[in-house]
Amino acid sequence: MSDPVKIQVNTTDGKQRVLWTLPGKSLWEVLTEGGYHPGGTCGGHGICGKCRVKATGDISPMDEIEQNWLLPGEINRGERVACRCIVWGSAEVYLPDEMYTPKHGLDPGTKMGLGRATCRRVLLPGLDPQEPVPVYQRLKNALGMDDLMLPVDTLQELSRMDRIGRPSLEVNALVLDGTIWRVSREYPKAYGLALDVGTTSLWAGLIDLESGETVAISSQLNMQRVYGADIISRVSYCLEHFNGPDELHQVLINNINAMIEDLLDRTGAFPEDIYETVVVGNPVMIHFFLGLPTTGFASHPYQGLFVDQLTVAPASLNLQVNRSGKVIILPQVNGFVGADTISCLLNIADWDKSSFILLDIGTNGEVVVGNQGKLWATSAAAGPALEGGHIRCGMRASEGAIDRVVFSEEDGWHYRVIGGGYPRGICGSGVIDLTAALLKSGWIDKYGTIIDKGDDRTIAVQMGSDGAELVLRDPDGNWPAPIIFSQEDIRKVQLAKAALRTAVDLLMEKAGLRADNIQHIYLAGAFGNFLDAVNLVALGLLPQVKLDIILPIGNAAASGAVAALVSLAKRQEASRIQGGINYVELANLANFQSRFLEQMNF
Repeated sequence: MSDPVKIQVNTTDGKQRVLWTLPGKSLWEVLTEGGYHPGGTCGGHGICGKCRVKATGDISPMDEIEQNWLLPGEINRGERVACRCIVWGSAEVYLPDEMYTPKHGLDPGTKMGLGRATCRRVLLPGLDPQEPVPVYQRLKNALGMDDLMLPVDTLQELSRMDRIGRPSLEVNALVLDGTIWRVSREYPKAYGLALDVGTTSLWAGLIDLESGETVAISSQLNMQRVYGADIISRVSYCLEHFNGPDELHQVLINNINAMIEDLLDRTGAFPEDIYETVVVGNPVMIHFFLGLPTTGFASHPYQGLFVDQLTVAPASLNLQVNRSGKVIILPQVNGFVGADTISCLLNIADWDKSSFILLDIGTNGEVVVGNQGKLWATSAAAGPALEGGHIRCGMRASEGAIDRVVFSEEDGWHYRVIGGGYPRGICGSGVIDLTAALLKSGWIDKYGTIIDKGDDRTIAVQMGSDGAELVLRDPDGNWPAPIIFSQEDIRKVQLAKAALRTAVDLLMEKAGLRADNIQHIYLAGAFGNFLDAVNLVALGLLPQVKLDIILPIGNAAASGAVAALVSLAKRQEASRIQGGINYVELANLANFQSRFLEQMNF
């Protein structure tokens, strides 16, 4: 048997860590098994070429495929595609900067309501040796209540305090929704946990159930990404691997427990202080969270095991919260439209009195159209292009990503790079801006075809292996390598745009709405905060509407989860929304294909 080899991992914050592995594994496997994310969107299958790291040591030489993925400057800097780089002996790896985390729009200190918990101070009579009464009965009499929701450890604590001859004790009783959950000498804390279980990232908020205040938030990348960047890849993994569902469930729970630990560390709270958890997410992620089979999402009619609100015990999930508490899954819609969409709608105060479009742009985009209380919803398989995925120089919204592109005839081209410095690639908002700027400047036509306008200082056309490519260059000549935006990249943007716009148009027709009588267009998700409304309309991703009705609402799914945690009325509203939504399966509509093809043009 081969001896383990040493891999030293260096991160940009100066930290070093040693991993041990067996020779013959890819660098992608070594890093993901060690808990790192080398990037990429294909789960290490050698398809996207995005898992870029700098590596030296006893590693395999580059093959032709890897060389074609890397620019000369990247090769000179020692960059490798991790899934094609095989480790044969000791090696050293340098990981790029951590993912840039955008503002979620729900900060610590935010209050979403008055809270549901109160604390009552009561006098617990001592044990009378002449007429002994069990401590539980004395407690009920003191509280004036017939039933208490008390864990065994509370009775154990009372038994330690209660003895013959001891006078009355002043104790604190935690009341949650009219039920006593805890009694102790100390003032009890009462927290709730709001979870937004996203495909790409996870969000957790710790909520004081007495004040209704968000006391701490935590977010992490979803570690399931090592099994694929999108939910379909993960469902496929589960079909191909017997233990796949258990693996993805456990990875997700470990992820969430790490966030809970972070929240508790920062607030001085304990797991038993978290009495209730509200969870939102798309249907596949909800099934992964619960450890349920996802085979129903692998083929038509794309149906999960449940859609109604569901309450489960934390202990059944090994969630590190109060084991006697509750985990509530908000209601879902159908197909791939889930509790996160319902949660977003909880943020729209006049959803039942206005006409609006709610759009969550992502790999699996969700669209809701409302007209005076009637709702229509669908999902659109947009693919990852609008988030920078499967784009030649696409990358996450991290340091070095172009996230804003502006063109004007007077001032020319301007690029904004996250963190300043030179660009390493382009993220989702940059892809949308760039496409709109190319259309405006005439470098592409309405069909998305690249037009060669002749070489200049900032942009040129060259022929690549897949056809024409646009080469973006720094006007001052300082970029270490150009950014390539190919004809194939533009086609992917067109496919994503066509999927989303077709969904919007068909739902508007179902609702009997035209562009001129839409009152609001809401862009949900943290990504939506960074999108330029002008460019969304210019590309035709949104109808021709007044720009002032387009409103980003941030991480509305997380905000809705917090609202449902603080307010029982919001949960009832969530069920009312679910009961009024008409789910539309686009593929079943006779005119879907023709409308989709019409929307391919800009």
